Amino acid sequence: RMIPGMRVLPGEMGRNTLLIRGPGGADAFCPANVYLDGVRIFDGATELDFLVRPQDVMAVEVYTGIRVPPQFLYGDGGRPCGAVVIWTKR
Repeated sequence: RMIPGMRVLPGEMGRNTLLIRGPGGADAFCPANVYLDGVRIFDGATELDFLVRPQDVMAVEVYTGIRVPPQFLYGDGGRPCGAVVIWTKR
C-alpha cells in the first residue's frame, strides 16, 4: 500500500483490487497483473492474504508503467500496465 504508483481499493467480500499506474500518465491506473513464483495468478482483484502467508514471502517486486519485464506482460501483445511479483521461500 505504500508503494508509489499503487492503490488498493476495498472491494466486496474481502476482495480488494490492486491498481497500478499504467503508461497513460499520473492518473492512469489499471488492475495489476499478479504473479506468484513466476506464474500469473489474476489481475489484481483478490485478497493476497488468501494466496500466500506473509511469513512465506521471500521477496516482492513491483513494476509500474512501462517498466514491466517481458516475462510479466500479459494480454494482447502484453499490456504494460504493471505487475506485482511475489516470490515464496519454497
